[in-house]
Amino acid sequence: MPAHDEPDELVRLCDALEGVPLAIELAAPLLRTVSAQQLNRQLAEHLDLLSPGTPSDTDLTAVRPRHAGLRTSIGWSHEWCTLNERLLWARLSVFPGSFTMTAMEFVCTIKPLFGYDLTDTLASLVNKSVVLREGPPGARRYRMLDTVREYGAEWLERLGLQDELRLRHRDFYRHLALTGGESWLGPRQPEVYRETAAEHANLRAALQHCLRTDTTAALHMAADLFYFWFACGNLREGRHFLDAALTVDAQHEPGRARALWVCAVVSSCQGEHRVALERATEALELATRTADTPAQAWATYAQGLALTLQGDTDPAQERFALALPLAETVGEEIAGLLCMASHSYLLLALGEHDRAQALAERVLGRAVPTQDIWARSFGHYVLGTLDTVRGHPARAIPALRTALEAKWLLNDAYGIAITLDTLALAAVDDGQAEWAAWLLGLGDQVWRRVGVPQLGAPDMVERRGTCEQRTRDALPPSAYEHHHRAGFTLDTSTADVPAQLRGPYLPA
Repeated sequence: MPAHDEPDELVRLCDALEGVPLAIELAAPLLRTVSAQQLNRQLAEHLDLLSPGTPSDTDLTAVRPRHAGLRTSIGWSHEWCTLNERLLWARLSVFPGSFTMTAMEFVCTIKPLFGYDLTDTLASLVNKSVVLREGPPGARRYRMLDTVREYGAEWLERLGLQDELRLRHRDFYRHLALTGGESWLGPRQPEVYRETAAEHANLRAALQHCLRTDTTAALHMAADLFYFWFACGNLREGRHFLDAALTVDAQHEPGRARALWVCAVVSSCQGEHRVALERATEALELATRTADTPAQAWATYAQGLALTLQGDTDPAQERFALALPLAETVGEEIAGLLCMASHSYLLLALGEHDRAQALAERVLGRAVPTQDIWARSFGHYVLGTLDTVRGHPARAIPALRTALEAKWLLNDAYGIAITLDTLALAAVDDGQAEWAAWLLGLGDQVWRRVGVPQLGAPDMVERRGTCEQRTRDALPPSAYEHHHRAGFTLDTSTADVPAQLRGPYLPA
């Protein structure tokens, strides 16, 4: 600290910056080269310009625009940046969320920074508190606070680079969505989920840009994120973007059939089966007309899923019988696994337990070699539900906990909700009524995220009603309400699996 930086000057500076932590943090690095007294003088002059009626230069407690000190502190940081640092600051404002070094290098290296190593420039912005660094070295991410980002965005607009940067940002995250979908089936599922979730804000911004500028890109990107909408608990947002992309597609672009069947599956998982059938039927007609066999397989499966969940069992079986060979012919492994899992659940509802078990075990046989925990979880869910219905709750609980833990690790809200309902029934039948009440409460919380409770599916509604009645019969009213409320109010914002749900994937 320079010798003339008396404590009272530092106190005065903090007061002038309104005690805003960000303003103080941005000002602190400047004290390596200038004194607090000089900064106080500059700040007073700046506030005089903003507030012409200020009594004097030195009265920093006078009335002034809200957070003017913060704005000035950000401006100081900008003035003390090199040209390349200012350019990078402006370009980084295109990221609404945190970002990786790889994303920065792709998006920001346009002239005059093309071919320039930005590593040191970024490190300098971190040292000046313009950019914040977070996460461990192997998974390092960077971000800017909103006020700092907004300042950079103003400069980006002045430079006339916002359109080019937004296009590069869009292209980077379009590619990320595509590669995430391509690598979903396999051992990297938890990692793919975490990587995609970390980029959620950026993916959202890229999709919004697609909707404004490129119908084809919007259709493809919304469909590429199928796994993130369906398997990772983002049904409502996925439905929003899929509906929006389909609405702006006036020309029926080549990607329309795929976006339609993705929207159909997402709609079914929200309990909106009429919409799902309409979308799936349009997808099938379009895919048949264009000889798009993969889309035909998926659309036929989507029809079967919607019909199953609304209780139309005969046509649903017909759809599954057609979809599975189509999927296997064209190598659509995920469609084939989901088709077998959904058909096995339908057979369970029809009382054809042996056929349901055989199909569920076939799902496990296909999924285990790939180390895929998501597809496997559907097989465990059906087998656990079968044992519950057959009156073997003690045998059902391990299978259901296994399914539930996999779904929790991936934030699969739809899968979590349906599994919690069945696990609660197994628990009360196993004499664990307090746990059953807790599970019902947690299930009610998750169903709020999903959409229609129990998806409006007749057998799911009946099973949930039976479970609640048996649990209430087994407990005093006050005990039921206590345990139900504990489950309903559980903090589910953390990725940690609650101890009450742990299975074999994580230690107890």
